[in-house]
Order: sequence, then C-alpha cells, then structure tokens
Amino acid sequence: MRQNIHNNWSICYNEVNMSLYYITGATGTGKSTIRKALQTRGYSAHDVDEDDFAAFYNKKTGEAEDRPNDYALRTKEWYENHEWRLFPEAVEVLAQSAQGQEVFLCGIASNNEALRHYFDKVFCLTLDADTLTDRILTRTNNEFGKAPDELKNILSWHQSFEARNKASGSIMIDASQPVGKIVDYIVKTIKA
Repeated sequence: MRQNIHNNWSICYNEVNMSLYYITGATGTGKSTIRKALQTRGYSAHDVDEDDFAAFYNKKTGEAEDRPNDYALRTKEWYENHEWRLFPEAVEVLAQSAQGQEVFLCGIASNNEALRHYFDKVFCLTLDADTLTDRILTRTNNEFGKAPDELKNILSWHQSFEARNKASGSIMIDASQPVGKIVDYIVKTIKA
C-alpha cells in the first residue's frame, strides 16, 4: 500500500508572488523530456510522477494505492476504479515557495482543473494519435501505456483532454517539434 506522501508536506499560508507554471499533456507527449531540458537551463522543474506530487486513489475507499506491476492486472476495470490525483497541499506549497522564481511542474492528473488557480500559466503539449501511439510503444524510460487497456484508455481520453485544456485557456503546444524549440517558446512566453 502506498503511503500518503502528501502528509509529509507542510502548508504555508503567506501570500507571495507565485510564479508556478504547469506543463501538461497526454502520456507520451514529452513532459518529462521538457522538464529535464528546463532543468538543464537552470530552472526549478518538478515531475508529478517522479517527485511524488500524485498517487493513484481507489475511488471507493479514497485510499492511495500502488498501480499493479503486472500488466495483466492493469485492466480497464482497475482504471475505472482508480484515478491519478495531484496532492493539493503539495501543489500549494510549491506555488507558495516559488516567491517570484520561475518554477515548473510537469505532469498530468485527474484533478488538474481543480488546482488550476495555483498556476500562472498552463501549457498543454499536443500530439496526433499515431505519433502518440508510436512514442508510447517505443519509449524505454517509462512503461505506462504498454498494457493494452492502458493504451486504449490513453487514446480514447487524449482528444477530450486536449479540448478541455484549450477551452480552459491553456497554451497549446505542438509536441512534435524539437524539444529545444518547445522550451524556447515556453521560456519566451513566461518572460513576456
């Protein structure tokens, strides 16, 4: 059973000049690659998955749980009963700790929209379904999406996710471009 990592975050209530930017997009659009490129340029950039900003929650019990390692157990039914959620307390602390610095959080979660008020800007990486499928199936740094039900879920969900982001004012970025060009655009946009 996964520990409730968010209990380790202390909450600050001071009003500060927040400069937290969210980079989101479907699985396989390049969020982790963009984060690493931002870090290379000296920015504070965090990963929702790797830096424990989120966990899978059982929708019935409300408890955090680990995703099964066995592909055969990661079924459509498992995903119908679980959702990947950001810890609101952790996002709040990150936003408040920015204090005028440019800080990035890169990832995706089911409660993105509910936490939108913590972000100065939201960037959404977009890809066509064929390119997205190819990236997911050929990547070697992340196995999420390789189980058949996972890939089906990702593909059925990604168009509506992009449409919701566009409707809510996210800055849409074509993720098929070179990483350097994407990062240049993000940096130029936050500096404007």
